[in-house]
Formats: sequence, structure tokens, C-alpha cells
Amino acid sequence: MEDLAEMTALATGFAAREHLTIVPAVPQHDYGPEVCLGPGEMDLPGFLELAGRLGGGVLYLQAAPFNPDAAAGDRPDDPPAHLLRRKGQTGQVSVAFAANGLVHFWEYETAWFAEWQELADSPVTGADLDEDDGTPRLS
Repeated sequence: MEDLAEMTALATGFAAREHLTIVPAVPQHDYGPEVCLGPGEMDLPGFLELAGRLGGGVLYLQAAPFNPDAAAGDRPDDPPAHLLRRKGQTGQVSVAFAANGLVHFWEYETAWFAEWQELADSPVTGADLDEDDGTPRLS
């Protein structure tokens, strides 16, 4: 799946049907006991059912349309066109709930969003690469 807007709609629809309050953010990781899940462990509908049974009426949801222009500091110097064309699509979804002192996270990101994050976090820019073999220049 390349655009995760359907997953976001699934979570908001579930919250409305089950009368859960949506908090448009997710808790920080590594601040206490937590369980991190994703599609490999449990699908989103299963996670939402668990949240409905255990989550105390609150569902944390973070997903936003991709905007490469929003955070200039996190933008790669010369982003590839195939990533820029993703503007407006949802590339990452994070859902969470807390139960019995434990935060349960369900997270998923597309390959293209992971590529963007990797480029944005990379200290090496295109200008820092050797023209012949593409390896980082030392000076």
C-alpha cells in the first residue's frame, strides 16, 4: 500500500463507532513500559479491536499528508522527484492506546516514506559524494 490514508480513515471510523476520543498525537517511545506492534504482528483492525476493549476510551492517532516543504530542516538537499510526487499522500501511521500502565503502539510506514526519512536524516548530501563512484568524500 503506497498511501496510508485508508488506514487513517479506518482508525477514525472505528473510534467514532466505538465512541473513543481521538488524540491527534502519539506518546513518546522509551518513556516507560510499551509494546510495539505493526502489520507483522497484528493487522490494524485487530489492534483497533484491542484498543476498544482495553484502551479506556482514548485512541492516539498520528498520520498526516506528506508535505516535503513543511519542515525545511528535515528536507534533503536535493530530494528525488519520485518522492516529491508523493506530496499529499499519507506515508506513516501511528496508533496507540494505554492500558494497565502499558502503552501499546501500532505503527507502519511506506517504503517511500522510509526513504524520505533516511535521506532527511543523512548528513551526506549529493554535493558530498564522489562523482565517479558515489561514495562519501572525505574532504
